[in-house]
Amino acid sequence: MRRTLTVSIVSLLLVGCGGDAEDASTDGESGDTSTSTGGDGDGDGDGDGDGDGDGTPGCNGGGLNSGGDYVRDLPFGGITREFQMHLPADYDPATPTPVVLNFHGFGSQASEQIFFSNMNETSDAEGFIVVYPEGLPNGGNGSQSWNAGSCCADDPSRDDVGFARALVDELDNLACINRDQVFSTGMSNGGYMSYMLACEAPDLIAAAAPVAGALGISTTACNPEEVIPLIHIHGTVDSLVPYSAAVSSTDAWAEKAGCVGDPVEVYNMGIATCVRWDDCSQGGPVELCSVEGIDHCWPGQLFCPFGSSTEDLMSNEVMWEFFQATTTG
Repeated sequence: MRRTLTVSIVSLLLVGCGGDAEDASTDGESGDTSTSTGGDGDGDGDGDGDGDGDGTPGCNGGGLNSGGDYVRDLPFGGITREFQMHLPADYDPATPTPVVLNFHGFGSQASEQIFFSNMNETSDAEGFIVVYPEGLPNGGNGSQSWNAGSCCADDPSRDDVGFARALVDELDNLACINRDQVFSTGMSNGGYMSYMLACEAPDLIAAAAPVAGALGISTTACNPEEVIPLIHIHGTVDSLVPYSAAVSSTDAWAEKAGCVGDPVEVYNMGIATCVRWDDCSQGGPVELCSVEGIDHCWPGQLFCPFGSSTEDLMSNEVMWEFFQATTTG
Protein backbone atom coordinates (compact mmCIF):
# COMPACT_ATOMS: atom_id res chain seq x y z
CA MET A 1 0.00 0.00 0.00
CA ARG A 2 1.28 3.46 -0.81
CA ARG A 3 1.23 6.47 1.38
CA THR A 4 2.41 9.92 0.38
CA LEU A 5 3.98 11.56 3.39
CA THR A 6 3.15 15.18 3.97
CA VAL A 7 5.87 16.79 6.01
CA SER A 8 5.53 20.32 7.23
CA ILE A 9 7.44 20.97 10.44
CA VAL A 10 9.77 18.01 10.15
CA SER A 11 13.52 18.05 9.81
CA LEU A 12 15.32 14.76 9.34
CA LEU A 13 19.05 14.38 9.07
CA LEU A 14 19.90 10.73 8.68
CA VAL A 15 23.44 9.95 9.65
CA GLY A 16 25.35 6.80 8.90
CA CYS A 17 28.88 5.82 9.86
CA GLY A 18 31.64 8.27 9.42
CA GLY A 19 29.09 10.63 8.02
CA ASP A 20 26.52 7.88 7.44
CA ALA A 21 24.10 10.05 9.23
CA GLU A 22 20.67 9.95 10.43
CA ASP A 23 18.47 12.21 12.38
CA ALA A 24 14.89 12.24 11.88
CA SER A 25 11.65 13.25 13.30
CA THR A 26 8.73 11.43 14.68
CA ASP A 27 5.35 11.34 13.03
CA GLY A 28 3.57 11.61 16.37
CA GLU A 29 3.01 7.86 16.57
CA SER A 30 0.22 7.22 19.00
CA GLY A 31 -2.30 4.61 19.87
CA ASP A 32 -2.55 1.78 22.36
CA THR A 33 0.75 2.48 24.07
CA SER A 34 1.91 0.83 27.26
CA THR A 35 5.15 0.45 29.16
CA SER A 36 6.69 -2.42 31.03
CA THR A 37 9.94 -3.36 32.65
CA GLY A 38 9.97 -6.46 30.50
CA GLY A 39 9.55 -10.07 31.50
CA ASP A 40 6.00 -10.92 32.34
CA GLY A 41 3.40 -8.95 30.41
CA ASP A 42 0.41 -10.97 31.57
CA GLY A 43 0.45 -10.03 35.24
CA ASP A 44 0.77 -13.54 36.66
CA GLY A 45 4.41 -13.02 37.61
CA ASP A 46 5.77 -16.17 35.98
CA GLY A 47 7.75 -14.28 33.37
CA ASP A 48 6.36 -16.07 30.35
CA GLY A 49 3.50 -13.81 29.28
CA ASP A 50 1.19 -16.64 28.27
CA GLY A 51 -1.14 -16.41 31.24
CA ASP A 52 -0.95 -20.03 32.31
CA GLY A 53 1.46 -19.55 35.22
CA ASP A 54 3.81 -22.37 34.19
CA GLY A 55 6.78 -20.22 33.21
CA THR A 56 6.96 -21.50 29.63
CA PRO A 57 6.40 -19.36 26.55
CA GLY A 58 3.31 -20.18 24.57
CA CYS A 59 0.48 -18.92 22.44
CA ASN A 60 -2.34 -19.18 24.93
CA GLY A 61 -3.22 -15.53 24.78
CA GLY A 62 0.20 -14.10 25.55
CA GLY A 63 0.75 -10.87 27.41
CA LEU A 64 -0.59 -8.80 24.52
CA ASN A 65 -3.97 -9.77 23.15
CA SER A 66 -4.83 -7.15 20.54
CA GLY A 67 -3.31 -5.16 17.73
CA GLY A 68 -1.81 -1.76 18.44
CA ASP A 69 1.35 0.09 19.43
CA TYR A 70 3.35 -0.75 22.53
CA VAL A 71 6.51 0.44 24.25
CA ARG A 72 8.51 -1.99 26.39
CA ASP A 73 11.66 -1.92 28.48
CA LEU A 74 14.11 -4.80 28.50
CA PRO A 75 17.00 -5.12 30.98
CA PHE A 76 20.10 -6.36 29.16
CA GLY A 77 23.78 -6.17 30.03
CA GLY A 78 23.14 -4.09 33.13
CA ILE A 79 21.25 -1.46 31.15
CA THR A 80 17.53 -0.99 30.61
CA ARG A 81 16.99 -1.02 26.86
CA GLU A 82 13.77 -0.05 25.10
CA PHE A 83 11.85 -1.11 22.02
CA GLN A 84 8.60 -0.21 20.35
CA MET A 85 6.36 -2.74 18.67
CA HIS A 86 3.31 -2.74 16.44
CA LEU A 87 0.93 -5.69 16.42
CA PRO A 88 -1.21 -5.87 13.28
CA ALA A 89 -4.85 -4.88 13.47
CA ASP A 90 -5.98 -8.50 13.01
CA TYR A 91 -3.46 -9.94 15.49
CA ASP A 92 -4.63 -13.27 16.94
CA PRO A 93 -2.93 -14.15 20.26
CA ALA A 94 -3.48 -17.84 19.54
CA THR A 95 -1.78 -17.83 16.10
CA PRO A 96 2.04 -17.77 15.70
CA THR A 97 2.81 -14.51 13.90
CA PRO A 98 5.92 -13.53 11.87
CA VAL A 99 8.15 -10.75 13.20
CA VAL A 100 10.21 -8.09 11.42
CA LEU A 101 12.95 -6.38 13.44
CA ASN A 102 13.40 -2.87 12.00
CA PHE A 103 16.60 -1.13 13.14
CA HIS A 104 17.01 2.63 12.95
CA GLY A 105 20.09 4.40 11.59
CA PHE A 106 22.96 6.13 13.34
CA GLY A 107 21.79 9.22 15.23
CA SER A 108 18.18 8.18 14.80
CA GLN A 109 15.75 6.36 17.09
CA ALA A 110 12.84 3.95 17.02
CA SER A 111 10.08 6.55 16.67
CA GLU A 112 11.86 8.08 13.69
CA GLN A 113 12.27 4.69 12.04
CA ILE A 114 8.52 4.13 12.44
CA PHE A 115 7.97 7.33 10.48
CA PHE A 116 10.76 6.86 7.99
CA SER A 117 9.90 3.29 6.95
CA ASN A 118 6.10 3.48 7.43
CA MET A 119 6.19 -0.26 8.15
CA ASN A 120 3.25 -0.25 10.55
CA GLU A 121 0.98 0.13 7.54
CA THR A 122 2.56 -2.90 5.87
CA SER A 123 2.30 -4.81 9.16
CA ASP A 124 -1.47 -4.27 9.18
CA ALA A 125 -1.82 -5.19 5.51
CA GLU A 126 0.29 -8.37 5.68
CA GLY A 127 -0.31 -9.50 9.27
CA PHE A 128 3.17 -9.48 10.81
CA ILE A 129 4.54 -7.91 13.99
CA VAL A 130 7.09 -5.15 13.48
CA VAL A 131 9.53 -4.23 16.25
CA TYR A 132 11.69 -1.10 16.47
CA PRO A 133 14.60 -1.51 18.92
CA GLU A 134 16.43 1.47 20.41
CA GLY A 135 20.18 1.70 20.00
CA LEU A 136 22.50 3.01 22.69
CA PRO A 137 24.10 6.47 22.62
CA ASN A 138 27.75 6.83 21.74
CA GLY A 139 29.73 8.37 24.56
CA GLY A 140 31.25 11.12 22.47
CA ASN A 141 28.19 12.71 20.94
CA GLY A 142 25.19 10.84 22.33
CA SER A 143 24.03 9.66 18.91
CA GLN A 144 22.23 6.32 19.14
CA SER A 145 23.86 3.53 17.21
CA TRP A 146 24.31 -0.18 16.68
CA ASN A 147 27.57 -2.08 16.98
CA ALA A 148 27.73 -3.59 13.51
CA GLY A 149 31.46 -3.65 12.88
CA SER A 150 32.74 -0.62 11.03
CA CYS A 151 29.42 1.10 11.64
CA CYS A 152 28.75 2.75 14.03
CA ALA A 153 29.18 2.25 17.79
CA ASP A 154 32.14 3.84 19.56
CA ASP A 155 32.33 0.80 21.91
CA PRO A 156 33.36 -2.26 19.86
CA SER A 157 32.61 -4.54 22.82
CA ARG A 158 28.91 -3.70 22.90
CA ASP A 159 26.85 -6.85 22.39
CA ASP A 160 23.95 -5.69 20.20
CA VAL A 161 23.63 -9.18 18.71
CA GLY A 162 23.05 -10.47 22.24
CA PHE A 163 20.49 -7.73 22.75
CA ALA A 164 18.67 -8.84 19.61
CA ARG A 165 18.56 -12.39 20.94
CA ALA A 166 17.19 -11.21 24.29
CA LEU A 167 14.66 -9.07 22.46
CA VAL A 168 13.28 -11.98 20.45
CA ASP A 169 13.06 -14.05 23.64
CA GLU A 170 11.10 -11.20 25.22
CA LEU A 171 8.79 -11.02 22.21
CA ASP A 172 8.15 -14.72 22.69
CA ASN A 173 6.99 -13.89 26.21
CA LEU A 174 4.81 -10.98 25.21
CA ALA A 175 3.10 -12.19 22.06
CA CYS A 176 2.43 -15.26 19.95
CA ILE A 177 5.37 -15.17 17.54
CA ASN A 178 6.59 -17.58 14.90
CA ARG A 179 10.26 -18.13 15.82
CA ASP A 180 10.88 -19.64 12.39
CA GLN A 181 9.82 -16.40 10.72
CA VAL A 182 11.82 -13.67 12.46
CA PHE A 183 13.31 -11.27 9.90
CA SER A 184 15.61 -8.26 10.08
CA THR A 185 15.73 -4.99 8.18
CA GLY A 186 16.98 -1.52 8.92
CA MET A 187 18.15 1.77 7.49
CA SER A 188 21.82 2.73 7.15
CA ASN A 189 23.47 1.66 10.45
CA GLY A 190 20.34 -0.48 10.87
CA GLY A 191 21.16 -2.11 7.53
CA TYR A 192 24.65 -2.83 8.82
CA MET A 193 23.02 -4.37 11.89
CA SER A 194 20.93 -6.65 9.70
CA TYR A 195 24.11 -7.89 8.01
CA MET A 196 25.66 -8.43 11.44
CA LEU A 197 22.73 -10.60 12.51
CA ALA A 198 22.94 -12.52 9.25
CA CYS A 199 26.63 -13.19 9.98
CA GLU A 200 26.41 -13.94 13.70
CA ALA A 201 22.83 -15.04 14.36
CA PRO A 202 21.46 -16.97 11.37
CA ASP A 203 19.69 -19.22 13.88
CA LEU A 204 17.76 -16.18 15.11
CA ILE A 205 16.63 -14.57 11.84
CA ALA A 206 15.33 -16.36 8.77
CA ALA A 207 16.21 -13.65 6.24
CA ALA A 208 17.59 -10.10 6.12
CA ALA A 209 16.78 -6.98 4.12
CA PRO A 210 19.33 -4.19 4.68
CA VAL A 211 18.40 -0.79 3.22
CA ALA A 212 21.19 1.70 2.43
CA GLY A 213 23.61 -0.26 4.62
CA ALA A 214 26.50 -2.65 4.04
CA LEU A 215 28.47 -5.54 5.49
CA GLY A 216 30.45 -3.92 8.32
CA ILE A 217 32.89 -6.74 9.12
CA SER A 218 35.37 -8.55 6.91
CA THR A 219 34.19 -11.43 4.79
CA THR A 220 36.51 -13.73 6.76
CA ALA A 221 35.10 -12.53 10.09
CA CYS A 222 31.59 -13.16 8.79
CA ASN A 223 31.42 -16.93 8.91
CA PRO A 224 27.80 -18.02 9.49
CA GLU A 225 26.90 -21.66 9.94
CA GLU A 226 24.01 -21.02 7.56
CA VAL A 227 23.86 -18.42 4.78
CA ILE A 228 20.33 -17.08 5.05
CA PRO A 229 18.36 -15.40 2.24
CA LEU A 230 19.21 -11.71 1.87
CA ILE A 231 17.77 -8.84 -0.18
CA HIS A 232 19.67 -5.54 -0.24
CA ILE A 233 18.02 -2.26 -1.31
CA HIS A 234 20.20 0.72 -2.22
CA GLY A 235 20.19 3.98 -4.18
CA THR A 236 22.90 4.31 -6.83
CA VAL A 237 23.96 7.82 -5.76
CA ASP A 238 23.89 7.27 -1.99
CA SER A 239 26.16 9.97 -0.59
CA LEU A 240 26.62 8.33 2.83
CA VAL A 241 26.93 4.61 2.15
CA PRO A 242 28.25 4.29 -1.40
CA TYR A 243 26.39 2.06 -3.85
CA SER A 244 29.68 0.24 -4.45
CA ALA A 245 29.44 -1.00 -0.84
CA ALA A 246 26.06 -2.55 -1.65
CA VAL A 247 27.50 -4.31 -4.69
CA SER A 248 30.53 -5.65 -2.80
CA SER A 249 28.35 -6.74 0.14
CA THR A 250 25.86 -8.69 -1.96
CA ASP A 251 28.67 -10.16 -4.08
CA ALA A 252 30.31 -11.39 -0.87
CA TRP A 253 27.04 -12.83 0.41
CA ALA A 254 26.38 -14.57 -2.91
CA GLU A 255 29.87 -16.09 -2.75
CA LYS A 256 29.23 -17.36 0.77
CA ALA A 257 25.94 -18.84 -0.43
CA GLY A 258 27.77 -20.71 -3.19
CA CYS A 259 25.85 -18.90 -5.90
CA VAL A 260 27.04 -19.48 -9.46
CA GLY A 261 26.53 -17.58 -12.69
CA ASP A 262 25.27 -14.05 -13.12
CA PRO A 263 22.24 -12.82 -11.19
CA VAL A 264 18.97 -12.73 -13.13
CA GLU A 265 16.73 -9.68 -13.29
CA VAL A 266 13.53 -10.32 -11.33
CA TYR A 267 12.12 -6.78 -11.06
CA ASN A 268 12.12 -3.78 -13.36
CA MET A 269 9.96 -0.71 -12.91
CA GLY A 270 10.93 2.83 -13.80
CA ILE A 271 14.24 3.60 -12.14
CA ALA A 272 14.30 0.43 -10.02
CA THR A 273 15.69 -2.99 -10.88
CA CYS A 274 16.35 -6.11 -8.79
CA VAL A 275 18.69 -8.94 -9.72
CA ARG A 276 18.82 -12.28 -7.91
CA TRP A 277 21.13 -15.25 -7.54
CA ASP A 278 18.93 -18.33 -7.23
CA ASP A 279 21.43 -21.05 -8.11
CA CYS A 280 23.12 -21.21 -4.70
CA SER A 281 24.43 -24.43 -3.18
CA GLN A 282 25.18 -23.16 0.35
CA GLY A 283 22.21 -20.89 1.12
CA GLY A 284 20.55 -17.83 -0.31
CA PRO A 285 18.96 -16.71 -2.52
CA VAL A 286 20.65 -13.31 -2.68
CA GLU A 287 19.07 -10.24 -4.28
CA LEU A 288 20.20 -6.68 -4.96
CA CYS A 289 17.63 -3.98 -5.69
CA SER A 290 19.15 -0.85 -7.21
CA VAL A 291 17.32 2.46 -7.52
CA GLU A 292 18.90 4.72 -10.13
CA GLY A 293 19.64 8.29 -9.06
CA ILE A 294 18.35 7.86 -5.50
CA ASP A 295 20.39 9.02 -2.50
CA HIS A 296 20.25 7.80 1.13
CA CYS A 297 16.52 6.97 1.16
CA TRP A 298 13.98 4.27 1.98
CA PRO A 299 12.48 3.69 -1.50
CA GLY A 300 8.70 3.57 -1.46
CA GLN A 301 8.40 6.34 1.13
CA LEU A 302 8.41 9.69 -0.62
CA PHE A 303 9.99 11.64 2.22
CA CYS A 304 13.77 11.59 1.99
CA PRO A 305 16.13 14.11 3.60
CA PHE A 306 18.64 13.54 0.81
CA GLY A 307 16.97 14.52 -2.44
CA SER A 308 13.84 12.81 -3.71
CA SER A 309 12.76 9.21 -3.28
CA THR A 310 10.53 7.08 -5.51
CA GLU A 311 7.61 4.66 -5.47
CA ASP A 312 9.03 2.64 -8.37
CA LEU A 313 10.25 0.25 -5.67
CA MET A 314 8.10 -0.20 -2.57
CA SER A 315 10.75 -1.47 -0.16
CA ASN A 316 8.37 -2.83 2.49
CA GLU A 317 6.27 -4.82 0.05
CA VAL A 318 9.27 -6.09 -1.94
CA MET A 319 11.16 -7.29 1.14
CA TRP A 320 8.06 -8.91 2.65
CA GLU A 321 7.41 -10.79 -0.60
CA PHE A 322 11.05 -11.92 -0.58
CA PHE A 323 10.82 -13.05 3.05
CA GLN A 324 7.73 -15.10 2.37
CA ALA A 325 8.94 -16.58 -0.91
CA THR A 326 12.29 -17.69 0.46
CA THR A 327 11.36 -19.02 3.90
CA THR A 328 7.97 -20.75 3.51
CA GLY A 329 6.66 -23.59 1.47
